[in-house]
Amino acid sequence: MITYTPTLALSARLLTLLLAASATAQYIPVTATAQVSQMRCYTQVAGSPPSIVELPAGTPIAPSALLENRASQNHFSTTRAFLIAGEQIELRLSHRAFANPPQVGHATASYDSVTSITCTAGRPTVCSLELEVTYALPAAPVEAGVDVDGDGVIDLQSSLIVNPVGMGLLIDGTRTIDVYSSGKAENFAYADIAVRIVPSQANPPIQQILAPCSDLRMRITSSAGGGLTVEPSGGYGLTLMVFGFQPAFTMLPQAPGCFWLPNDDIVVPYIAGSPALLLSPALLNNVELFGQLAQFRALGSNISLVVSDSYLF
Repeated sequence: MITYTPTLALSARLLTLLLAASATAQYIPVTATAQVSQMRCYTQVAGSPPSIVELPAGTPIAPSALLENRASQNHFSTTRAFLIAGEQIELRLSHRAFANPPQVGHATASYDSVTSITCTAGRPTVCSLELEVTYALPAAPVEAGVDVDGDGVIDLQSSLIVNPVGMGLLIDGTRTIDVYSSGKAENFAYADIAVRIVPSQANPPIQQILAPCSDLRMRITSSAGGGLTVEPSGGYGLTLMVFGFQPAFTMLPQAPGCFWLPNDDIVVPYIAGSPALLLSPALLNNVELFGQLAQFRALGSNISLVVSDSYLF
């Protein structure tokens, strides 16, 4: 690597970030707002026009206020959204589509929705994200999913009434999460879906120092006992998880526009499918670590270097 002397502006910005991260931080809860991107239920009997009930795109979902629209004529449809924002955040969605009277082989009922939750945290906060299908009739057609990165790829999904599925989620500043749900069946399609975001009260204070400059991310989740787990998210190829006790702040000519933050005091190779690396509370409470991921990718006969976002733990 080529050592790079940062400009005065970059040095000042880095110093500000390090001082802010090193300061003792008081726990600040995560706040949230939500709005409808698309939400509709519709039914149709053969030979008749469809009955559609929808909530307009951009409709805000106010905390503790029921958002509802319904129609009841030859068909019955209801769509609801309810947001709870307190010590934890919970978005509840309810869809009801029913062809009246039922006509076997001649009537369909369906629903589809996209809802956005925007979360804001006063400091980087590790949360648990849960998705649960709490009610479905019939059960099989339900499809529910959550996109946590805004890239259109479902990161968490469920289609049956089972225990909630979950994953870790880091909220650093403001983050928008998209919730998808859809279903289609003969005569009727019902579903209730809940998404919960629960901040960990035992978060060690962490700070993002450098934003990502590729599709490689450092996924940080809380672990039992107050520690953190770290693993790669995105990308492919051999990944090195690198931690240093001091910042190096090196420009990478192999990755234009990207910088390398930590010294290479601790280097852990990671292969897809390996367990996440555990940073114990004893380690986090006694030392400061600068962390970043490096990934080597084969492009024909060439090897390229890709780096992730970087954090101070």
